[in-house]
Amino acid sequence: MDFASVMKAELEAQKQKVEKNKSTGKSWMKKSELKANEANERKRKKEAAQIAAAEELLHNKKAKVTEDGTAAPIAGENKGTHTPSISTGTLVTKTGLPLVAAENEVAAKVGGLGEEDKKRSGLNMAPKEVVRQLRDRNEPIRLFGETDTMRMHRLEYLKTHEAVVDEGMRNDFMEAIDRVNEKYLQSFLLEKQQSDEQKESERKRRAEERGMIEDVTKKQIDSLYKVLVAGKATPQDSATFCLRYVQYLLMKWEDDLENKDINDKRTAIGRKESAIYSQTCSYIEPMQAQLKKNSLGEDIMPLLTEVFKSIYEREYIYAADMYLRLAIGNAAWPIGVTQVGIHSRTGREKIFSQHVAHVLNDEEQRKYIQALKRLMTYAQKRFPADPSKCLEFNGLRND
Repeated sequence: MDFASVMKAELEAQKQKVEKNKSTGKSWMKKSELKANEANERKRKKEAAQIAAAEELLHNKKAKVTEDGTAAPIAGENKGTHTPSISTGTLVTKTGLPLVAAENEVAAKVGGLGEEDKKRSGLNMAPKEVVRQLRDRNEPIRLFGETDTMRMHRLEYLKTHEAVVDEGMRNDFMEAIDRVNEKYLQSFLLEKQQSDEQKESERKRRAEERGMIEDVTKKQIDSLYKVLVAGKATPQDSATFCLRYVQYLLMKWEDDLENKDINDKRTAIGRKESAIYSQTCSYIEPMQAQLKKNSLGEDIMPLLTEVFKSIYEREYIYAADMYLRLAIGNAAWPIGVTQVGIHSRTGREKIFSQHVAHVLNDEEQRKYIQALKRLMTYAQKRFPADPSKCLEFNGLRND
């Protein structure tokens, strides 16, 4: 394009602006109005380009399905008009959403969707609000090659498929009590429907299954303990030993609660004990998951192994000492360990693994470290040792 044609196009554009001003009855225009008009024009061109890109993407995807021979006519359509059946498994956009989202995008832009449909699908949401909601869900605010409309569809997809969670602060212990009450209600309704013979046979069957599982777990613990004592244990062996011992103690704890008299279980004290067990199970789940994957931190794993080895040997005082090192560390805290200025403080060299207070790291670690202490208390109560090797817990007193 030569200079003359460029100047001609520019003069034509300026002439159109002047004609537009005359049509409004004004011989002049504010600079803000001029900028607003230019912004609207850029927005219109951008939307037109997005519509064209989405239509081209949809056309290419449908053509690909037709070429592969995987298309099938939609039920209810005329046999003469072959419409490909689009499945979410084969046609997926860059955002991972089904191609239906791209179809809705095109339909919304060209007028296929009404205002109510747009409001329902979230197409008229402000970009700042979309970004805020995506960040609240720990999702990326924009994927590669993703348009604003595709991002809105992704947010809508997350809203419809995410689990319902409670907002705000939660009382975990009250939730555990609610779970216990619901469990008692279900067992009560089940007992109403079963005869005495059915109840007895079901109890025996469950006891046999639980006994077999406990025997296998105890044998694994014994064999892994011998490997640990011999000094031939791998990190995977240590993680498996801790995991099996946690499972063994939880099974024993559950058996003790189940074997109580039904009247004792339904009292306030009985419900509280069951709630503590339920809360402990939920607290220690993250640690069990990390032990299964052998992904627990190298600064935590040795101390945790020592804790369970001491519980196995019924050395509860030494286990409590290892637990304190794991939970709060053994560094004087605080002694200026943070580097305030350009010079290191006196306690700077003490910041390494065995001095770190892991209970202060995050809420998840705090919970499973607290659950570990409850397991230690139960283990001392369930497998007593000499008084010189035990701690005095108020929880061990039978009031």
